[in-house]
Amino acid sequence: MHIQEEKAILRKTMKQRLASHQQFPKSKQQEAASLDPMQQQEILAIQLLFQEPQYQHADSILAYAALPGELSVDQLIQQALDEGKKVFLPKSYPDNCSMEFYQLENHLPYTQQVVCGSYGIREPLSSREKYHKSEKALVLVPGLAFTRTGQRLGRGKGFYDRFLARLSADDCYFMGVCHQWQIVERIPTEATDIQLDFLLTPQELISCKK
Repeated sequence: MHIQEEKAILRKTMKQRLASHQQFPKSKQQEAASLDPMQQQEILAIQLLFQEPQYQHADSILAYAALPGELSVDQLIQQALDEGKKVFLPKSYPDNCSMEFYQLENHLPYTQQVVCGSYGIREPLSSREKYHKSEKALVLVPGLAFTRTGQRLGRGKGFYDRFLARLSADDCYFMGVCHQWQIVERIPTEATDIQLDFLLTPQELISCKK
């Protein structure tokens, strides 16, 4: 089977799983505490990352606005802004399947700095400062599936692979963010697929390049 066909099959499977996990059933303890199970998973992942040097030592955070079913990093974005870190969000350009990251203002709430953009994803205003090389950047990368060795399956347009290929691995940490069940044994890869350095889930931070 051709690599593209394998990817298409896995992509369809993972999209179905993401759709089915948009609404987790609540336990009795969660109902009593008024906790949303998805939000609880997001909090666990973010709290785990806050303790790690990849976040603490980062000069810039390149984050993302989650699609339905993906782990949201909204709380991390606001916390990083409050700490005075430089935080950037991506804006997509569908005509050439490219994207650029634009800086958010630290003195304004994150939710007031985004608009509905391409594919219905929240995006920053392109009038903001564009991301350029920083001393050390942490790039948070969403996706459909990941492996423990750093392979990633995106949604098929190549936006992230094109952008990450422009960055220097010496200046950036590439970190996938996902549910534990999004980790699979194998993902068919091509030369243009960028390998990740770390993988963050609500349960653990995995070093992919041991």
